[in-house]
Amino acid sequence: MFCLALHRYDENPFDPKSPAYKSLKQVRRMHTSIFKFMNENRHMFGRKSIWVSQHDMALTQWAFVGPLLMFPKECGLHTATRDQLDDINYLWRVLGYLNGIEDRFNICSGTIEETQELFKLIWNRIFKLDIVNNPSKVGIEMTKGIAETVKITRPTFSWSAFSNYWYKLLEMPIEIEVKSFTSNVKGSLLRFTFGTLCKSDKIRHLLSELFRWRRKHALKNRSKIEEQLRQKFPNIVYVPDCPIEADIGYNDFEDLAIGHGGCPVLNLVQNMNLNQRES
Repeated sequence: MFCLALHRYDENPFDPKSPAYKSLKQVRRMHTSIFKFMNENRHMFGRKSIWVSQHDMALTQWAFVGPLLMFPKECGLHTATRDQLDDINYLWRVLGYLNGIEDRFNICSGTIEETQELFKLIWNRIFKLDIVNNPSKVGIEMTKGIAETVKITRPTFSWSAFSNYWYKLLEMPIEIEVKSFTSNVKGSLLRFTFGTLCKSDKIRHLLSELFRWRRKHALKNRSKIEEQLRQKFPNIVYVPDCPIEADIGYNDFEDLAIGHGGCPVLNLVQNMNLNQRES
């Protein structure tokens, strides 16, 4: 999914021939199919509210770009100007729209300063409270699993070092202990890269090109990497326990009307956007 998202930074999402357009079309088809299936069967769980509402879409939008716009320097964008950050904000406003988020609930609809403040509210009032009060063991194990796959193509990555870095930035009241010497070294390398090396535009560009090369190499050698993972973790088998089995088909996204659940943060977004229009 993140590989699909990366196309949207490089290509024109309105050009039907571009990889960005094709990736958005693919994601929208998958969304509409699974959303429709889940909502038509929500009575099975005694659920009245809609699955995957505008609230959920807005939170997903935050997950893709929130940390970057809240902490640009800590992500390596030391020399980014205010206008350049606003360009990223605008890009995700457009991508949010193309993925089905209504303008009134699009959390990137304000100026970069307004978006950053809104992102902080969303983090503190929703994500942070949920992580602290309702920690998900499945979610943590899933991220650790993703980290293991990342290490195949990026040996310097460490889940504990990465989590420790971000938990401190986000002021989480949870301690992520970095136990091993190797993970501590990787954590120091992470801080040095984002905090020092990326202050140079040339080095940041070089690191970006290295990342692109690694991504292309990983996609080209996907079968080999999957086999490496199977051999490394022969006892790890994913067994779905969801009572619903859905076949993700290909339908038009416009066939599904996505509602929202009256979230106070989304109401704040809506009011902010209405005020902007009036002014």
